[in-house]
Amino acid sequence: YVMDECCADCYKKGKLLLKSIDNEKMLGKQLYNELNEHKMNLGLLIERIYLKREDQFRELHLSLKESSENYMSNYKFLKEQLFKLILRVLRLKSENIQC
Repeated sequence: YVMDECCADCYKKGKLLLKSIDNEKMLGKQLYNELNEHKMNLGLLIERIYLKREDQFRELHLSLKESSENYMSNYKFLKEQLFKLILRVLRLKSENIQC
């Protein structure tokens, strides 16, 4: 609904933000799968079952931690920007002003 009510500039920005959010969702699914696999390896490590590449596991752990933090901050930022755009369009519409 909001996309139909906005000007060309807001429409382009909105489409870009929506596409970025879709991309983040796809990356989130990949990250979720990687975390599940990592969780199983962590369980083996906790049970003291030897992992062949323990050093690589630790590096992967740090990498996944950083990826998770980046994913969350990017997703929150994109949603915030999209909501700001929606509020702007709705405010301008209520005041009968074009963007």
